Amino acid sequence: MTGANFYTYILETFKRTDKSTEVYGAITDVVMDIKLQMKAEDFKTVSTVAEIAVVGNYTFAVASNFGHLIGEITLVNPAGGSWSLDKISKETYDMIYPYHNETNPATGSPKHFCLYGGNFYVGPIPDLTTYKYQYNYTTEAATAMVSGTANVPFTDRYRFVVKDMVLARLYFDLDDDEKAQKYMQLGLSGLAKIITNENYNTEAPAFMRYQGV
Repeated sequence: MTGANFYTYILETFKRTDKSTEVYGAITDVVMDIKLQMKAEDFKTVSTVAEIAVVGNYTFAVASNFGHLIGEITLVNPAGGSWSLDKISKETYDMIYPYHNETNPATGSPKHFCLYGGNFYVGPIPDLTTYKYQYNYTTEAATAMVSGTANVPFTDRYRFVVKDMVLARLYFDLDDDEKAQKYMQLGLSGLAKIITNENYNTEAPAFMRYQGV
């Protein structure tokens, strides 16, 4: 649904035409919250960082629309070979690779990475500038919902859930806690069903390998 169409849908229940700014703000917040809770397939993507351009450098920035990392980084060597980098904490990274700021630090094929301050750190310092770093992530950067929004996320399939959660926020802001709680319960119940369905659609089926097969 477009922003204007979904706004009209909200007003079927909310009735207040003097709160358009608050309604669109609530829609934006709810979309962000659902993205965070669902990790929906619609908002997952793959980014390939072409290179760390200079030998001696060991960081690269996350994508501009980066939300949360999914899994690990895959390093691809165009000359042949690829492997996953193991994720470690920044504290562990600093313990394993304390020499990074030396004048002539050692280099090698990266084995580890950490995510810190909006950047990926890889270690050891890459010995080649041709490595590619591929990672999966959710796209959770905030986009304000307005009347001209071409498609409000989730409303094509789950408009009733988004509506209930928007109404909950609006009524909380109006100090009408009874209505707010009512719509929050409806929204959370609907969201739980959606998450269950999403997990069913994306999880691999279990199987058992029998001897001789």
